[in-house]
Amino acid sequence: MPVRNQLAALRKKRGLGAAEVAQQIGVSRQTIYAIEAGSYVPNTLVALRLAQSLEVGIEEIFQLEEEASSEANLQEAVTLPGDENSDGSLVQLCQVDEKLIAIHTSMEQWTLPNVDAMIQSAPDSAAQSDGIQVRSYREAGEYSRRLLIAGCDPAISIVQRYVQKEGFETVIVGRNSRQSLELLKQGLIHVAGVHHPELNREAHLAAIHQQFPGDAVVVFSYAVWEQGLVVARGNPKAIAGIRDLSRPDIRIVNREPGAGSRTLLDGFLADINLPVSRV
Repeated sequence: MPVRNQLAALRKKRGLGAAEVAQQIGVSRQTIYAIEAGSYVPNTLVALRLAQSLEVGIEEIFQLEEEASSEANLQEAVTLPGDENSDGSLVQLCQVDEKLIAIHTSMEQWTLPNVDAMIQSAPDSAAQSDGIQVRSYREAGEYSRRLLIAGCDPAISIVQRYVQKEGFETVIVGRNSRQSLELLKQGLIHVAGVHHPELNREAHLAAIHQQFPGDAVVVFSYAVWEQGLVVARGNPKAIAGIRDLSRPDIRIVNREPGAGSRTLLDGFLADINLPVSRV
């Protein structure tokens, strides 16, 4: 059942600031705001400490709400381009500006997936602009303190750690660099994860800014990768560098166009005047 709380009212009644309560119970001020906004339900220990700090019973802070009718839980949402929608698909929800975005949850894991809703009515067309109906398991306002990030860099987990400290959740959708930028241009995500090759970094950054008007985006770097060619143990084909990829006895598994690694490789091939068709 949905949980509502009276934390803000009880805190103000006692003349306590969010920072003061946070210090007393050992959490961040942003966590207190997230609890008050209903976007974060604390664990038992934090709930007990809140009750002790405010000198009230836990039930005075948190109450269970009756489930709304199934029809009341239906909401209009859109999915990301390329996703295949079908009735009964499980999704996470994230508010991006005025749009409610439904992100398909991967089942390629041994744990139960994090889901907020189920697709109730998917159009016959796969076009994202058609929209879908989702049956939500949570209150509509609970998606407003979420950051929707598209990308394919494992270091996104570092971003998640810092965002969580500020009282926000993150929802991650796997896309390559070009696809992530396109989603950002369409206003479907908050953050685009992009890999830019160091050999032409300035040109790549300039190209990003050309896609967005004025100061519509900010680019910041937070991780550096060292990349190379992965070969079989012992390097049986004696591959020494990029030029060897043109040899007829060598085949490589490449990333798709638009991926940062593909852009890097194409740049190296251009530097040594090796046509892509030779690889």
